[in-house]
Amino acid sequence: MLQKIKTFLLDFLLPRRCIGCDRPDTWWCEECFRMVSETPTVSMDEAPLDRLIVAAAYDHPLIKRAISALKYQGRTEDIAPKLGLLLTRVLNEQAPSPCQTLVPIPLHSSRQQERGFNQAELLCQAMVKHSSGVLRLNSALLKTKETLPQVGLSRSRRMENIRGAFCLGSEIEKDSHYILVDDVVTTGATLKECARVLKKHGAKEVWGLVVARN
Repeated sequence: MLQKIKTFLLDFLLPRRCIGCDRPDTWWCEECFRMVSETPTVSMDEAPLDRLIVAAAYDHPLIKRAISALKYQGRTEDIAPKLGLLLTRVLNEQAPSPCQTLVPIPLHSSRQQERGFNQAELLCQAMVKHSSGVLRLNSALLKTKETLPQVGLSRSRRMENIRGAFCLGSEIEKDSHYILVDDVVTTGATLKECARVLKKHGAKEVWGLVVARN
Protein backbone atom coordinates (compact mmCIF):
# COMPACT_ATOMS: atom_id res chain seq x y z
CA MET A 1 0.00 0.00 0.00
CA LEU A 2 2.79 2.42 0.94
CA GLN A 3 4.57 1.76 -2.33
CA LYS A 4 1.36 2.36 -4.30
CA ILE A 5 0.91 5.72 -2.58
CA LYS A 6 4.52 6.66 -3.28
CA THR A 7 4.11 5.64 -6.92
CA PHE A 8 0.93 7.73 -7.25
CA LEU A 9 2.62 10.80 -5.76
CA LEU A 10 5.69 10.28 -7.92
CA ASP A 11 3.57 10.05 -11.06
CA PHE A 12 1.69 13.20 -10.04
CA LEU A 13 4.79 15.26 -9.26
CA LEU A 14 7.07 13.80 -11.94
CA PRO A 15 5.02 12.43 -14.86
CA ARG A 16 6.44 9.33 -16.49
CA ARG A 17 9.06 9.88 -19.17
CA CYS A 18 11.06 7.14 -20.88
CA ILE A 19 14.62 6.86 -19.59
CA GLY A 20 15.82 6.57 -23.18
CA CYS A 21 13.83 8.89 -25.45
CA ASP A 22 11.78 10.97 -22.98
CA ARG A 23 8.52 9.64 -24.44
CA PRO A 24 5.61 10.37 -22.07
CA ASP A 25 3.52 7.87 -20.05
CA THR A 26 6.21 5.22 -19.56
CA TRP A 27 9.48 4.87 -17.69
CA TRP A 28 10.93 2.62 -20.42
CA CYS A 29 9.26 2.38 -23.82
CA GLU A 30 9.33 -0.78 -25.94
CA GLU A 31 11.43 0.83 -28.66
CA CYS A 32 14.17 1.83 -26.23
CA PHE A 33 14.02 -1.54 -24.47
CA ARG A 34 14.73 -3.24 -27.80
CA MET A 35 17.96 -1.23 -27.96
CA VAL A 36 19.29 -3.28 -25.04
CA SER A 37 20.64 -6.67 -26.02
CA GLU A 38 21.68 -9.44 -23.66
CA THR A 39 25.45 -9.70 -23.38
CA PRO A 40 25.76 -12.39 -20.71
CA THR A 41 29.02 -13.25 -19.05
CA VAL A 42 29.39 -16.41 -16.98
CA SER A 43 31.94 -16.93 -14.20
CA MET A 44 32.62 -20.34 -12.68
CA ASP A 45 35.21 -19.26 -10.08
CA GLU A 46 33.01 -17.41 -7.57
CA ALA A 47 32.83 -20.09 -4.82
CA PRO A 48 30.66 -20.84 -2.91
CA LEU A 49 28.57 -19.78 -5.92
CA ASP A 50 28.69 -22.50 -8.53
CA ARG A 51 28.06 -20.02 -11.32
CA LEU A 52 27.58 -16.27 -11.64
CA ILE A 53 25.63 -14.96 -14.63
CA VAL A 54 25.71 -11.26 -15.50
CA ALA A 55 23.04 -10.39 -18.05
CA ALA A 56 24.17 -7.08 -19.51
CA ALA A 57 26.90 -4.46 -19.49
CA TYR A 58 26.61 -1.90 -16.70
CA ASP A 59 28.15 0.79 -18.91
CA HIS A 60 25.22 0.57 -21.32
CA PRO A 61 23.50 3.92 -20.62
CA LEU A 62 19.98 2.45 -20.56
CA ILE A 63 20.97 -0.35 -18.17
CA LYS A 64 22.61 2.10 -15.80
CA ARG A 65 19.62 4.46 -15.94
CA ALA A 66 17.15 1.61 -15.48
CA ILE A 67 18.90 0.27 -12.39
CA SER A 68 19.16 3.74 -10.87
CA ALA A 69 15.51 4.52 -11.67
CA LEU A 70 14.36 1.25 -10.09
CA LYS A 71 16.59 1.19 -7.05
CA TYR A 72 16.88 4.81 -6.00
CA GLN A 73 13.89 6.56 -7.60
CA GLY A 74 11.22 3.91 -7.04
CA ARG A 75 10.26 3.62 -10.72
CA THR A 76 9.10 0.06 -10.16
CA GLU A 77 6.44 -0.08 -12.90
CA ASP A 78 7.81 -0.57 -16.43
CA ILE A 79 11.40 -0.91 -15.17
CA ALA A 80 11.21 -4.08 -13.04
CA PRO A 81 9.15 -6.07 -15.61
CA LYS A 82 11.60 -5.27 -18.40
CA LEU A 83 14.71 -6.06 -16.36
CA GLY A 84 12.97 -9.26 -15.27
CA LEU A 85 12.37 -10.15 -18.91
CA LEU A 86 16.05 -9.53 -19.66
CA LEU A 87 17.06 -11.88 -16.83
CA THR A 88 14.56 -14.53 -17.93
CA ARG A 89 15.94 -14.56 -21.46
CA VAL A 90 19.50 -14.92 -20.24
CA LEU A 91 18.57 -17.66 -17.76
CA ASN A 92 16.76 -19.61 -20.49
CA GLU A 93 20.03 -19.68 -22.41
CA GLN A 94 22.05 -20.89 -19.41
CA ALA A 95 19.78 -23.05 -17.25
CA PRO A 96 20.37 -26.83 -17.24
CA SER A 97 16.71 -27.68 -16.52
CA PRO A 98 13.31 -26.03 -17.08
CA CYS A 99 12.41 -25.75 -13.39
CA GLN A 100 14.38 -23.39 -11.16
CA THR A 101 13.79 -21.73 -7.81
CA LEU A 102 14.62 -18.03 -7.55
CA VAL A 103 15.77 -16.55 -4.24
CA PRO A 104 15.92 -12.73 -4.07
CA ILE A 105 18.72 -11.14 -2.11
CA PRO A 106 16.89 -9.72 0.93
CA LEU A 107 17.09 -6.25 2.42
CA HIS A 108 17.12 -5.65 6.15
CA SER A 109 13.58 -4.97 7.35
CA SER A 110 14.39 -1.36 8.26
CA ARG A 111 15.89 -0.72 4.83
CA GLN A 112 12.96 -2.31 3.05
CA GLN A 113 10.49 -0.30 5.09
CA GLU A 114 12.38 2.88 4.20
CA ARG A 115 12.53 2.05 0.49
CA GLY A 116 9.08 0.49 0.29
CA PHE A 117 10.16 -2.50 -1.79
CA ASN A 118 12.98 -4.94 -2.47
CA GLN A 119 14.18 -4.54 -6.04
CA ALA A 120 15.52 -8.10 -6.14
CA GLU A 121 12.12 -9.48 -5.18
CA LEU A 122 10.44 -7.37 -7.88
CA LEU A 123 12.86 -8.82 -10.44
CA CYS A 124 12.04 -12.36 -9.27
CA GLN A 125 8.30 -11.71 -9.46
CA ALA A 126 8.69 -10.41 -13.01
CA MET A 127 10.75 -13.48 -13.97
CA VAL A 128 8.10 -15.86 -12.61
CA LYS A 129 5.48 -14.03 -14.66
CA HIS A 130 7.56 -14.03 -17.84
CA SER A 131 8.31 -17.75 -17.45
CA SER A 132 4.60 -18.66 -17.26
CA GLY A 133 5.14 -20.37 -13.92
CA VAL A 134 8.17 -22.46 -14.87
CA LEU A 135 10.27 -20.45 -12.44
CA ARG A 136 9.35 -20.42 -8.76
CA LEU A 137 9.95 -17.74 -6.13
CA ASN A 138 11.16 -18.67 -2.66
CA SER A 139 12.02 -15.77 -0.36
CA ALA A 140 13.96 -18.17 1.83
CA LEU A 141 16.58 -15.74 3.11
CA LEU A 142 16.34 -13.01 5.72
CA LYS A 143 18.82 -10.23 6.40
CA THR A 144 19.01 -10.01 10.17
CA LYS A 145 22.00 -7.68 10.58
CA GLU A 146 22.08 -4.06 9.55
CA THR A 147 25.27 -3.47 7.58
CA LEU A 148 27.16 -0.51 6.24
CA PRO A 149 26.54 0.35 2.58
CA GLN A 150 28.89 -1.79 0.50
CA VAL A 151 29.63 1.10 -1.88
CA GLY A 152 33.15 2.39 -1.36
CA LEU A 153 34.36 -0.52 0.77
CA SER A 154 37.35 -2.64 -0.23
CA ARG A 155 36.84 -6.30 -1.15
CA SER A 156 38.01 -7.50 2.27
CA ARG A 157 35.84 -4.94 4.09
CA ARG A 158 32.83 -5.96 2.02
CA MET A 159 33.28 -9.59 3.02
CA GLU A 160 33.70 -8.64 6.68
CA ASN A 161 30.74 -6.27 6.56
CA ILE A 162 28.32 -8.84 5.16
CA ARG A 163 29.51 -11.90 7.10
CA GLY A 164 26.74 -13.35 9.26
CA ALA A 165 24.15 -10.88 7.96
CA PHE A 166 21.79 -13.51 6.50
CA CYS A 167 19.90 -16.50 7.81
CA LEU A 168 17.32 -18.95 6.54
CA GLY A 169 13.79 -17.66 7.06
CA SER A 170 11.92 -20.64 5.61
CA GLU A 171 12.74 -24.23 4.72
CA ILE A 172 14.41 -25.10 1.45
CA GLU A 173 14.45 -28.38 -0.41
CA LYS A 174 17.73 -30.15 0.19
CA ASP A 175 19.80 -31.29 -2.79
CA SER A 176 18.02 -28.73 -4.98
CA HIS A 177 19.23 -26.00 -7.30
CA TYR A 178 18.71 -22.33 -6.32
CA ILE A 179 19.33 -19.09 -8.18
CA LEU A 180 20.10 -15.95 -6.19
CA VAL A 181 18.83 -12.82 -7.94
CA ASP A 182 19.94 -9.21 -7.54
CA ASP A 183 20.25 -6.07 -9.64
CA VAL A 184 24.00 -5.38 -9.46
CA VAL A 185 27.09 -7.25 -8.33
CA THR A 186 30.47 -5.67 -7.56
CA THR A 187 32.79 -8.03 -5.70
CA GLY A 188 30.13 -10.69 -5.17
CA ALA A 189 30.45 -10.61 -1.37
CA THR A 190 26.70 -10.49 -0.75
CA LEU A 191 25.86 -13.23 -3.24
CA LYS A 192 28.61 -15.46 -1.84
CA GLU A 193 27.44 -15.02 1.75
CA CYS A 194 23.88 -15.89 0.73
CA ALA A 195 25.12 -18.93 -1.19
CA ARG A 196 27.05 -20.05 1.89
CA VAL A 197 23.86 -19.94 3.99
CA LEU A 198 21.83 -21.88 1.41
CA LYS A 199 24.50 -24.58 1.06
CA LYS A 200 24.85 -24.84 4.83
CA HIS A 201 21.17 -25.82 4.91
CA GLY A 202 21.39 -28.39 2.15
CA ALA A 203 21.25 -26.64 -1.22
CA LYS A 204 23.07 -28.74 -3.81
CA GLU A 205 23.91 -25.98 -6.25
CA VAL A 206 23.58 -22.20 -6.07
CA TRP A 207 23.90 -19.78 -8.96
CA GLY A 208 23.92 -16.00 -8.94
CA LEU A 209 21.98 -14.05 -11.57
CA VAL A 210 22.26 -10.25 -11.83
CA VAL A 211 21.40 -7.56 -14.32
CA ALA A 212 24.89 -6.05 -14.44
CA ARG A 213 28.30 -5.94 -12.80
CA ASN A 214 29.59 -2.60 -11.57
